[in-house]
Amino acid sequence: MTISRKDLVRLSGEVAERTSLVDLRLRKIESEVLTPLVKEPLKIALTTFDRAVSRVPHHAVYNFTYGIEGVGDNNEKVFRASIVLSLIFRFTDDFAPSSPALRAFGAVGVVDIAHPYVRELVHSLSWRMGLPPLVLEVSAPVE
Repeated sequence: MTISRKDLVRLSGEVAERTSLVDLRLRKIESEVLTPLVKEPLKIALTTFDRAVSRVPHHAVYNFTYGIEGVGDNNEKVFRASIVLSLIFRFTDDFAPSSPALRAFGAVGVVDIAHPYVRELVHSLSWRMGLPPLVLEVSAPVE
């Protein structure tokens, strides 16, 4: 069953009102420059975007995986990275959201929190690797 974007936003809002972020952690980062000579301009592509949610008592744990590639003007891959972030949310009181509500919160609310951190990581990482600073889109990936 497919849920409309409007219903995703509504369900996400219901969960957001009854949770608080208690931890955001970089779990894993791997990156590689694939070619020694890099010419601008570079394009950046999001090759993987996965998310998973699990429950622990009174909490939800979201894991986000971003796969990213930088491509040169001749469509040659020059950079790749994989980033995994975990975000932990505590439920207020006796709140026990449904699985669809948790998925909706992950698709809308949590991704909006995680995405700016990933943007900064990609920008900083590419610059530190001697590449032109790469910038992900401002808006987070949507379902």
